[in-house]
Amino acid sequence: MPDSNRQTDFKNQRENPSSDFCHFAPTDQPSSLHEISDAIYHPFMESASAHIKFHISGCQFDPVPFVRMASGEYRVLNGQTVSSQHAKSLGLDRLQTLDTPPPAWLNVASRQEILEELHSLSKQEELAEKPLGPRRIIWCHHVHGVLSAESPHDSTEIMFSVWATRLLSGLDQCPPWKCPLTGTETYQLTVDDEGVIGALELLETCPETQKRLLPQNLGCCQSTQQKVAKTALTYCPVKGHNYLKRLGTHCQTCAQRVDPACLEKKQCSTCRSLQRVKPAQINQDATLQRLFNQYPGLHDAKKLRVAEQAEQIMLQFAWQGAQWRVLFAKHSGLITQVTCSRGWFSSWRLIPESGWPHLATGS
Repeated sequence: MPDSNRQTDFKNQRENPSSDFCHFAPTDQPSSLHEISDAIYHPFMESASAHIKFHISGCQFDPVPFVRMASGEYRVLNGQTVSSQHAKSLGLDRLQTLDTPPPAWLNVASRQEILEELHSLSKQEELAEKPLGPRRIIWCHHVHGVLSAESPHDSTEIMFSVWATRLLSGLDQCPPWKCPLTGTETYQLTVDDEGVIGALELLETCPETQKRLLPQNLGCCQSTQQKVAKTALTYCPVKGHNYLKRLGTHCQTCAQRVDPACLEKKQCSTCRSLQRVKPAQINQDATLQRLFNQYPGLHDAKKLRVAEQAEQIMLQFAWQGAQWRVLFAKHSGLITQVTCSRGWFSSWRLIPESGWPHLATGS
């Protein structure tokens, strides 16, 4: 057919959806969620926890157009050839005539795109149909959607995108769930003792709580190197790491509850590392300068010493006949804790907020 006639032919076909085309579909092709739902659920239902309920949402069947080439091969209308074995698994050798073309063909814009691909393909290779005869398009269902797994306290989703016929025949299946933390892929979903959904093979028993937990509910004690429940851990402000909550011990001078690994003679390493600060150093250190601007009363403090933690700064100073150790949050400069000693032989004691020195005013 001359190229000018072919272009006229395709123009007519764009305007008339029934012109020169016959539409087919695999005979046993599923076309509803009811037909494939069991196949989607199946790989998960064999071992899933009884606490997990599954349901499918957003399921959509997309008719994908295939054509048969003169060579006997089948092509999706994007130029991609499929093997004869794959074509057979899609049911392309067992066809029934469609009385009504699918929406993808009835929609003018979509039909134009398909026809342009057909036109391009017919220029490259000969189609099985004669140029002047009816053209055969086979519409094969590709299905995609979301499989949701829900427990009383958690939920997760698995996206699926498969050929409907291959899914129903067991050649394809819904992909496994993938753990966002470890990348582990599994069909064996469970619920841990904190109610989180995850892979059964990732469950571990916490030696502290005896709970069966998934990675998102486990943490590491930096002192013992044990993997334990996050609820069994607490943060050490001195070391800047997590440790077993039951091991926590108070420093006898600053009263912080800390990992005992940082204690020596009942004093934490922050209290032991206090360094004398000379007046000239205040203007040279941005953090100290900010604190002195925020708390003008510090200018009246004597025998100033400083030590730094991961998230706090400790200042020790003499003030109105007593020794004070004050902790300031680095990010805000706010006072978080105060201890005081009234003399050389007086022990340090924790001071309630009502008794804190008025450093903001200097009085």
